[in-house]
Amino acid sequence: MMRLLLACLAVIFFTVFAHAQSTEDLIRQQSREIRSIVTSDTDYTDLQSLASSIGNARIVILGEMDNGDGETLKAKTRLVKYLHQKLGFTVLAFESDFNGVNWIWETRKNGYAALQAVTHIWTDVAEFKDMEKYIELYAHGPNPLIVSGIDCQVYDVEQVENFMLRVPKLFAALGYDTKDPAYWNYVTSLVRANDYDSAKRLPDTTITFLRNFTSKVMTDLKAHPELDSTGLWKQTFSNFMGNAANCWLNRKVPVGYNFLQLKHDGTIHDRQMADNLRWLADERYKDRKIIVWAQNRHVTKNIDQIEVDISNYRRIQNTTMGNEVFKKFGNDVFIIGFTSSEGTSGSPFQRDGRPYEVRPLSKKDFYTNVMQDLKFNYAFTDFRAIQKTDAASKAFVMRGWGYEFDMRGNWFNAFDGVFYIKSNKAATALTME
Repeated sequence: MMRLLLACLAVIFFTVFAHAQSTEDLIRQQSREIRSIVTSDTDYTDLQSLASSIGNARIVILGEMDNGDGETLKAKTRLVKYLHQKLGFTVLAFESDFNGVNWIWETRKNGYAALQAVTHIWTDVAEFKDMEKYIELYAHGPNPLIVSGIDCQVYDVEQVENFMLRVPKLFAALGYDTKDPAYWNYVTSLVRANDYDSAKRLPDTTITFLRNFTSKVMTDLKAHPELDSTGLWKQTFSNFMGNAANCWLNRKVPVGYNFLQLKHDGTIHDRQMADNLRWLADERYKDRKIIVWAQNRHVTKNIDQIEVDISNYRRIQNTTMGNEVFKKFGNDVFIIGFTSSEGTSGSPFQRDGRPYEVRPLSKKDFYTNVMQDLKFNYAFTDFRAIQKTDAASKAFVMRGWGYEFDMRGNWFNAFDGVFYIKSNKAATALTME
């Protein structure tokens, strides 16, 4: 009996050890060193392996661990330049105000102008400056870089005001009586419902009223395509309604709540972002290749294979933008997560505005430990290639949604690739010149 027990234990030990070794070997085999993240470096030979991994994908999504990862912003800038210049990607969609960014582009056809509606978390830091200059350089000409937005949350107050000024002309063209109080009640309620705190003060019947009125508007726009040649009006109303539903879902959270301290259900938020991206890819820019600039947590796919119930960090949601986009586009979308082993992070516009130290390398973080052993400063690992092996079904621990948490899961199926930066640096606020 003792011999049998020892034999069984030996088999179990060997199986676990072999799995760990084979998973590590696969990461080693599929990792390629990246020479630099210097944004002015235009020798792209070190990125050719990444191009092979992306293949014919029409949508490339770039994540980030923290909005305040300064080195990641530089790396993403260099990748955007490469994708634009060498691989034919001509749309850059930020996780930013859909209404503001897209209406500025639509009226001005100028990506640099559209940046005014991109969240200041990126545009007001020094590490984004080279991206801004590049967008300005390609604002016009034969190969412009179109700037778009996919976030349903409202940031640009000026563009909300412009929306309220544009709507009367549209509604009059649809035959509505714009002097009817119901019209103005709809417009003002829709705008108020798009603010988390204002939504809490609206009557309980508001969301039903908004849904019914929006449904009528969408039906009438469909019957009059000449009034909405690009489809932007329909998607604008869909976007506003999606965010209103998102705010309504979270009315239980007290006024002035802190996202990082209280539970918040982001399900509708992520689904609406995914639908906005679907509209860009299927309707507005159906013949173009799209880059998406977002955050790891939003871009993760197959989240049912990730054990996320380890903290109250925005836990209570059952899908992500990446999850929904992957269900729609499959391998036509290539998702790249970003991670680091050490350094500092933190946006000057979030938390208390002060950098924090990236937690010393966790012994549980399997991926970054392997990368540390490889002694790469920068690298790209092709997870999609590993998805084709037996290891694709194996789970391991990785910090994937932020530096605070070790999260166990099937990370090979969560991202299609991971861009590794050994040491990150906190983003720094722009100074007045």
